Amino acid sequence: MDDRNFWPVGQTIEQAFAGLTLWATADRRTLSGRDDSPLSWDGAVNGLHAGFDQMAGDSLLWGLALSRHSASVGYDAGAFGRPTSGTQSTRAVSAHPYLAMNLARGGRLWASAGWGSGEWADREDDGPRHAADLNWSNAVAGGTLPIVIRGAALEAVFDASAARMTLEDASLELEDPSLGVSRVRAGLQGQRQFGWGSQSVMDVGARLGLRYDGGDGATGMGVEAGLGAAWHMPSSGMRLGLEWSLLLAHQGDVKRQSLAAYIEREPQGPQGSGLSFRVAPSLGSDAMHAGALFDDEQLRGLGGMQPMPRGPRLDAEIGYGFERYALSPYAGISAGEDQRSLRTGLHWTTAAGHLSWSLELERAEMLSTSPDTRIQLRFQTQ
Repeated sequence: MDDRNFWPVGQTIEQAFAGLTLWATADRRTLSGRDDSPLSWDGAVNGLHAGFDQMAGDSLLWGLALSRHSASVGYDAGAFGRPTSGTQSTRAVSAHPYLAMNLARGGRLWASAGWGSGEWADREDDGPRHAADLNWSNAVAGGTLPIVIRGAALEAVFDASAARMTLEDASLELEDPSLGVSRVRAGLQGQRQFGWGSQSVMDVGARLGLRYDGGDGATGMGVEAGLGAAWHMPSSGMRLGLEWSLLLAHQGDVKRQSLAAYIEREPQGPQGSGLSFRVAPSLGSDAMHAGALFDDEQLRGLGGMQPMPRGPRLDAEIGYGFERYALSPYAGISAGEDQRSLRTGLHWTTAAGHLSWSLELERAEMLSTSPDTRIQLRFQTQ
């Protein structure tokens, strides 16, 4: 499931159609890079997803998603013992039945399973081709449960997942051709709202999260805590906030804390039209937003697989929604002590929300690496 939200097209039970819904999404991502080592690489990842879902009564949604992924990445590792260049490719197809159910008082349960198969291959430019069949399976389930205590709104969120992948090719001579991972996560976050004058409110919140990773790869327990306050003026869409976060992950191998402030304006026109912006300076790890334990990409970076700045940082984005054309162009910048990235994009959706597409271009630079450019086009119809 790539750690994305369970919903294949982002809809909730409240947004689902009463009858049978057919949906499809497609995306293509190009990526390239070169770091301080002699390794350079470039390639593309393609995804195609289609399926259907059906409401059963007022509170149960069930469906089936079919996916096809393909990737091809060329590499050049000129100084690892001997010059080596070639292409690695992967293709896979999978099926994911899923269901979700609304509970009384706003709670929700969901579950999905998946089975897939495909092929992994590595062909050196001046050498042999190595290939292996791959098979994998996974299961994931979770839910949310609202709790109200003395006027404070609390929400418990939890999920558990397990996955296993096996390579089948005797020529690879692998000692163990299978890989398995498991994960259990639980969190509790609360918020209380106070009146602030006649046209504004103050939201004060806190959160606590626990996570355990098992199996092959990074394992151990993680703990996350955070406090925050935000002042909101609904009439103008303005919001000002201050957040503090602490993250301890993988049995203490990752220790990060940060302090961040932000000012933002939400679009006020129909269907998200009008001006919107966000400016957020921070001190500490840039990955320390709410729910860090629920984001594998953040933990991967914090664990040392990707460099993460710890000094001052500024994130800013501005956009404008045109109601007449249903277009929303935007641009943003992220800058720290040793890295920066520029991004721009365009999003379009129909008034009924049945058709949308988005295009985003991002260029990221770090002092220790060459620039990395990412282009992503996503199309969705339902």
